[in-house]
Amino acid sequence: MANRRVAPLNDTLIKTAKPKEKDYTLPDGDGLQLLVKAIGSKVWEVRYTINGKTTKTTIGTYPKVTLANARKIKDQYKTTAMEGLNPTHLKKQVKLEQEQDIQGQFHLVVYDWLKMLKLAPITLNKKTRNFERDVFPFFCKYDAHQNIVFSTHIKDITHGQVFEIIKAKENTSIDTARRLLNDCNDIWLYAINRGLININIIANISRKGLAKYEVTHHPKITDESILQELILAIEAYPSQLTRYALKFLLLNPYRAMNLTTLKWEYVDLEKGIITIPRNEMKIKNKNFSDFILPLSTQTVRLMKEIYKLTGWGTWVFHGKNETVPMNKETCNRALERMRFNDEDAGRRQRTHSFRGTFRSLAETYERQHGVSEASREACLDHHEQDVKKRAYTHRADYTAQMKILMQWWADFIDNL
Repeated sequence: MANRRVAPLNDTLIKTAKPKEKDYTLPDGDGLQLLVKAIGSKVWEVRYTINGKTTKTTIGTYPKVTLANARKIKDQYKTTAMEGLNPTHLKKQVKLEQEQDIQGQFHLVVYDWLKMLKLAPITLNKKTRNFERDVFPFFCKYDAHQNIVFSTHIKDITHGQVFEIIKAKENTSIDTARRLLNDCNDIWLYAINRGLININIIANISRKGLAKYEVTHHPKITDESILQELILAIEAYPSQLTRYALKFLLLNPYRAMNLTTLKWEYVDLEKGIITIPRNEMKIKNKNFSDFILPLSTQTVRLMKEIYKLTGWGTWVFHGKNETVPMNKETCNRALERMRFNDEDAGRRQRTHSFRGTFRSLAETYERQHGVSEASREACLDHHEQDVKKRAYTHRADYTAQMKILMQWWADFIDNL
């Protein structure tokens, strides 16, 4: 009820109230008043007393907040204040909870977590795809265009629901299922740190209930007669740039990602080295130096030939669109066309397999080249797993021995 000592406001009076040189108020009674500002806006104000102290706060503008609604809000504020609670603080808490209800939607939490990760684009895209394909459909609602409208709040998801999703994924990929579970654990910890939830439900999921993942190594050709066939097939491959890429792989055990994204700025033919920045390698530990691989005389000759073809651009091996790097599957498709895809016959070779071929035969012929195991591992950018040992060896320079090994390997390929 409006205070009887003050004539209550009405919509006509409020609408016709004009701004003056200075701000002025129109009281409605019982602590509610309308502040008419000199700039023309009209703001509702409420006065209430809590713990003997009178406080004033705004509750919105007219006509967005009507006279009737302003009176209701005023009554709520005064009732709350009589109970010893500060209505302004409660309002902020409600607003915060509403924001958390929005921010806590599962898909938004996952996307925020993904943005925080410092991963190679290919790895980040793979993680994103795994959630969008295998997890989101259980918690998200989509529109007709398959855009996410909203999703379940992460606090309302149970460990039983996550466990069922993981078990279902095991039917197609045990490895992906385990990766998803590990990622979910990190996501729930991230949500705890953001104050969206209080408990990590993923911690209640026992790994013992999951299928065991058996590590399988990449197939690779190590039979020298079959490797000889592969070398000859590469020499005869019709696409010149793909042929060059495969010949480069034969001589230099690069990962597919580093092969296809190799830039001419990393190549120094005068010094006979290629230097790839650490942040572009699989292992991005800042304590490690950039990856340097010495070039054999055969590789230098090959690079000079490739330079005639692509040296004007950014990428050593560009794609069909010359402004982008070669697709990482291009070499794999070429190997399949050359019929090196039969694992049972020991004839399956993939882009990554050249690393295994090099490492296996370098191990077999250790007496011929005499290069240490540490140097052989350095050519692959493999690093000591023991943290304590790595603290002493992470800056070791194996370049001289690596040069000997890479030249031996190029000569070995030539002999075949």
